[in-house]
Amino acid sequence: MQEDSLQLATFLDGYDRFKLSLGLNDEQAAERIGVSRQTIWKIQTKRQKLTKKLFFKLQQAEIDAGIKPSNTNTRAHLNDSNSYTYRNLTHSYPPIKKIKIQEIERTVAEFRASIEEMQSGLKRLEKAIAVLKAD
Repeated sequence: MQEDSLQLATFLDGYDRFKLSLGLNDEQAAERIGVSRQTIWKIQTKRQKLTKKLFFKLQQAEIDAGIKPSNTNTRAHLNDSNSYTYRNLTHSYPPIKKIKIQEIERTVAEFRASIEEMQSGLKRLEKAIAVLKAD
């Protein structure tokens, strides 16, 4: 039971990193992985059990997107019963907190640029008002 919780947490963490790294919404991320947004939602809300096949699809999507190198320590192997088994579940991502900080810093920079542009426009308008009042 505890192993299932760990796999779910690992999957959800990887899914969030996948989305943030590529700037995708839930629907786009699910499509890139090869499942529906509803499937992801059901797994997030524990209404559907995480399958090893879906875990593998996320791993493959990360490799395909260039987020995770293909020579990573996480490997999926097809066993005799045609299901996937996993060994050494490790991630080679930057921590999710670092990704969120970078995203926030980018947004702050965009806001600052917008504010500077608005201040410049405001100064031009004030000058135009002063010229009109002088006439």
